[in-house]
Amino acid sequence: MTTPPSAPRRRRRWPIVLGVVLALLTAAFAVLFTRAPLPLGAPRGFDLNLVRTIARAGDAPLPTSVGRWVVARAHYPRALVGASWDFVTHITMTFPAFQIAWPDHYIVVDAPHERATHDDRFGGRDYDQAAYDGVAQALRGADQILFTHEHLDHVRGVSRSPHFAELAPRVRLTQQQLEHMPADAGFDADQLAGLSGTPLTEPTRVAPGVVLIPAPGHTPGSLYVYVALANGQEVLLVGDAVWSHHNLTRAVGRPLALALALGEDREATLAQARALITLRDSQPTLAIVPAHDDLTVKSYVRAGFLRSGFVRVPARP
Repeated sequence: MTTPPSAPRRRRRWPIVLGVVLALLTAAFAVLFTRAPLPLGAPRGFDLNLVRTIARAGDAPLPTSVGRWVVARAHYPRALVGASWDFVTHITMTFPAFQIAWPDHYIVVDAPHERATHDDRFGGRDYDQAAYDGVAQALRGADQILFTHEHLDHVRGVSRSPHFAELAPRVRLTQQQLEHMPADAGFDADQLAGLSGTPLTEPTRVAPGVVLIPAPGHTPGSLYVYVALANGQEVLLVGDAVWSHHNLTRAVGRPLALALALGEDREATLAQARALITLRDSQPTLAIVPAHDDLTVKSYVRAGFLRSGFVRVPARP
């Protein structure tokens, strides 16, 4: 007959078992939250010289400014923005709209969500109702309304607008955005049926100096908006390809846990971040603007690449 192990021997095994469990949990946490290194080697980007040529074709005037109007802010641990162990330092993330302006007309890029959605999804703090109302009014005067991608914090300013019927003819969706618009983006079936989408498979000019560049990854319909300004400076609105220049400075992507929750193409987003680092380091006239970045975008305002707020232009007839 087998003699059962003594109680002291069982007690000696518990620290070993507990150590193994803690090691496995730590390893799983590290994979999900703290390890997101960018790939090495040649990045998969786009041909900037080709985009520049497309943007500047013809004699039409180039835009004179790109403005940012922040509707809301939220504050998240650095570890959730770019994979790291730092859950103490918080990074401010903004929810802005952008205006590409000429002296007599303009384009609006992205349309942040309304207060109820901010309360429900983003903690409810730091919401600027006056800014939301100002962007809502600016949308009504825009020549075109573009989205960097189809997530709710970039489109609900249009989908939930009481003036949607007025805005719809100027909403320029890509086919990818139209086909992958999530339910929480706020568009109902009738609204989507009234919108059209154009396939975006290569850099495409939508106005003098303004080129849309396909960049699927964060979502299937993600794109960059390149802007060549009349003063020779350049702006690249990259949406949520990265959330912050923290991702570019530390060469890390979003935590895997968040990438999985968002349904991202992980390989594509990490490769895009690497390509953006290469552009940042080699193109001093190009301002790379993640939609939710705050501190770095403020530095672009100080440097003259961007303006704070929108410019006033003559009302549409």
